[in-house]
Amino acid sequence: MNLCFYTSNSKKYTYAESIFSSHADINLVHKSFDFKELQADDPQENLLFKLNQVPHAPSSYVFIEDSTFHIDALNGFPSLYTKYILSSLGVQGIINLLAGKDNRECYFINHLALRTENNKVIFFSGTTRGLSISLSPLEHSNETGWSDLWQILKVTDSGQFYSQLTEGHKYLFNQQNNNTDAFQLLREHLTEREL
Repeated sequence: MNLCFYTSNSKKYTYAESIFSSHADINLVHKSFDFKELQADDPQENLLFKLNQVPHAPSSYVFIEDSTFHIDALNGFPSLYTKYILSSLGVQGIINLLAGKDNRECYFINHLALRTENNKVIFFSGTTRGLSISLSPLEHSNETGWSDLWQILKVTDSGQFYSQLTEGHKYLFNQQNNNTDAFQLLREHLTEREL
């Protein structure tokens, strides 16, 4: 099965590749694509807007991903406006928004939309909790994160930067926080379809 991931973020593709690499029946293909943004309040509406920009490819499955970032002390802001906030305020600006606030907890939701070969659209969402925003950015980033946000994300319980966790520690962290991953859910869905 050909599975095309449309994204301009090469780090997201590398992550998806690690998820699908063990599935021999799935041929993951990277399609670099810069989407026009809708910025609606509904993640599924945004995904559909983006998915409709992707050309239909017969006999291929196509998917896109969009993440939302939520800060508890700011009532879930910036949510769908994360890309805009990062480009306008940067990570230091996000830290400044939390000046004087004790609650620095935050979470991600990654949203996927899969379009099947018969044009059916299926949505998947995963949530990553157990994170907090640091008081200052990580000085030496190892560039493993999908965006600049990874410079300011810490594991709430340990205070360690999330980007510095080994794969084994990330697995334990996700287990302890009951985190889910939309990429994993998509892989499970496609695996069940093949059975």
